[in-house]
Amino acid sequence: MNSRFNENFPNISYKGQYSSLYVGVYVRIYDTDIENQFYDELKKITKENSITYSNHLEKVVQYNKNNTNITIPEIYYDYGLFRINIYKNNPHTDYLSLKYEKYDNKKRSINESIVISIRNKNDYSCYILKLLPNGNETEITNFIKESDLFMINEKSNKSIIENDEFVIGLYYFTNQDNNINQTNDINQNNNNNNNNTRSIPLNNNNNTPSIPLNNNTIKTNVI
Repeated sequence: MNSRFNENFPNISYKGQYSSLYVGVYVRIYDTDIENQFYDELKKITKENSITYSNHLEKVVQYNKNNTNITIPEIYYDYGLFRINIYKNNPHTDYLSLKYEKYDNKKRSINESIVISIRNKNDYSCYILKLLPNGNETEITNFIKESDLFMINEKSNKSIIENDEFVIGLYYFTNQDNNINQTNDINQNNNNNNNNTRSIPLNNNNNTPSIPLNNNTIKTNVI
């Protein structure tokens, strides 16, 4: 996992002169623990025992309080072509709704989980997470209160929206247990089919005796 630095800390620069060589040292402070906790929460929300974090997409979104209809344009990614829209169903309420749409023929696998998040651009401790239902089109009414996006986090003293920006992300996970179970089911079916294969001696008339198979009786003739 790549660590991301917190841009709110200033650069600390040191320059030392030796002959004609200048050396610049820049120090960044990494919030690796907070970032790791964020990704741990992503895994927990899928409620699966064996999860592989496969890929993700994050986009910085500009927020306009006077226009809460936010559309993230169609994007082609490893998992297909999709669009995300955040909007208000009712201008008189505080709730924002979210719509996720896929625009290709690739169907989501039953082993695939997608988590959507909205978080602070520079701080992983300010976020909300939601597991998307399986399907190529999902609409979540009352996804989040608009006022919650500006609520100050006690730990970081920040809100999700900062300087009129936030990050929206899609995170993809694969359930390895389901893959294993499906493979075992296929192997079991193959074994069951093989159990119906047997050697039958022919009689003098090239006829086989009656063969019981799945509560049916089969009689064949070799020509």
